[in-house]
Amino acid sequence: MMKNLKTLLTDYKVNSEQLQQSLQSILDAPPKFLDVDKLKSKKELLDFKINNNIQRIEKKQIESSQSIGLDSIKNVLEAIKTLIDSTNILVGKHNKMALNLDQEKMELTAEVWKYLFEKEIKEDLAAYNSKRRGDALNEETFWTVRKFNQFSKLQHHDSNPVKTLYELLWNDVKDVDRSNLSIQNTLRRILENYFKILGNVDPDEICGYFEGKEKLICRALFSWVNDGSHSAHDDLFVSTNDSTVDGYLEVFKRIFVRSGHEAHYKMMLGEPYCESPTTKEAARS
Repeated sequence: MMKNLKTLLTDYKVNSEQLQQSLQSILDAPPKFLDVDKLKSKKELLDFKINNNIQRIEKKQIESSQSIGLDSIKNVLEAIKTLIDSTNILVGKHNKMALNLDQEKMELTAEVWKYLFEKEIKEDLAAYNSKRRGDALNEETFWTVRKFNQFSKLQHHDSNPVKTLYELLWNDVKDVDRSNLSIQNTLRRILENYFKILGNVDPDEICGYFEGKEKLICRALFSWVNDGSHSAHDDLFVSTNDSTVDGYLEVFKRIFVRSGHEAHYKMMLGEPYCESPTTKEAARS
């Protein structure tokens, strides 16, 4: 009996000392993310219970007939294990991030450049490219073939005639002596050129901004969507008076305003827009 107690005490001391030394080595050089204060508290509780148990075993050796009970250290050991395991998880995540640091830097750099391009550089780059295209166009020579009295004639243009033709359509709108017979076709061609280039235009949505007679006029101006750009409407139009033309001009203006393109309308109409002439009489005054 006494021999068994001596062996038990020896084994208990050896195992306890190994455990206590391991914990102390962790506290002497604590890893990052370890809750040192919490581990110290748990170790102090463990030390207290171990010392208390050793004293009880030693007392049992002296008074073998006395019954003793040892304090369980299971709960405190599980708490220490949980604390160390959670620390190891955090350390593992940190190490993984350190190993992938170069990749993280590359991804971050890509995101920064993406942000700069989309938020800061995009407008400047677009302006630069536009200027480059303009410079390139200025160096080109433009020619068109015009037919006069059964003869074909080459006509030179200093700038792209496509742009010039678009501007000429707007000149017809600004002209106070415009032809009532062809104004609707002029307005329709402007809408065709501008919204075809702009893309993603929904004529039905734009016409939805109007009601009654103005909606009918809007649909007539957008007839190129269904008829094509060179339908019979290009050369034929029912004769209209100044009042009717004024209605078309007003709806034409509101199409740009209500679709969010008023700035383009202002730019192309120029001086007459500043004077707000929507009728011939107002333009002439």
